[in-house]
Amino acid sequence: ITVHDLTQLRFKNTSKDKAGLVYSAKQKILNKGIKSATKKASAVIVPSHFVAKDIAQNLGVDPTKIVVTYESADILTKATPLQIDKLVGKPFILYVGTAHAHKNLNRLVGAFKILKQAFPDLTLVFAGKKTIFHERLENYVKEQGAKNVVFTGFVEESELIWLYKNCR
Repeated sequence: ITVHDLTQLRFKNTSKDKAGLVYSAKQKILNKGIKSATKKASAVIVPSHFVAKDIAQNLGVDPTKIVVTYESADILTKATPLQIDKLVGKPFILYVGTAHAHKNLNRLVGAFKILKQAFPDLTLVFAGKKTIFHERLENYVKEQGAKNVVFTGFVEESELIWLYKNCR
């Protein structure tokens, strides 16, 4: 089994709405599954020594069956980069992924507001499928009055290549 981290075990969802309750239910199932699977597995593959230690300590997995294999990205050459017109020529920093609460993206927004004082032309880009969690983040951005924040929604591989190649 491969375990990337124990984030799901560490962060509890405190939202009481429907999406939060569904997320909490999934989290409980996943937690039970990870604990069971790591105990039964003949080997547990992890991306870092930190995760290896975390699994041994928190799940009671025998450290001798944990194998560290560092992760890396595919070389993104399958598709030709496709620019995102509203970002062409703009300096931007990039977040790609989900907007779940444990990602602490509200803090990223706060840090970005501070960064903008030194780099007023900078843009913060959130790329990822729009979900209720992204909607909450968008609302937070508006509440905070953060400027130059772009939510792309889902991007195709060719657009993702362009984003990675052009972000700061």
